[in-house]
Amino acid sequence: PFILANVFAETVDWGLKRFKSAQKLLVEIGRLECVHRGGRGKNDPPEYVLPKVRATHTKGNRQPAPLGMCPSSDHLRQLAA
Repeated sequence: PFILANVFAETVDWGLKRFKSAQKLLVEIGRLECVHRGGRGKNDPPEYVLPKVRATHTKGNRQPAPLGMCPSSDHLRQLAA
């Protein structure tokens, strides 16, 4: 698991509201999975994991879905704004 603490909002030069919206969106579209909600004090940030890659069937082979199917970071920024 990894954390996405509020301080990271400053790292990407976003306000906290926009950062939280982006986190929520990534969870809703299945790009992040929250394994610990956090919020039980200053030193209890949410913890996330990347979900397992869904496989697609191509000519009988199991291959990861192409990255092009993922929303672009620009698209995510627009949705989170």
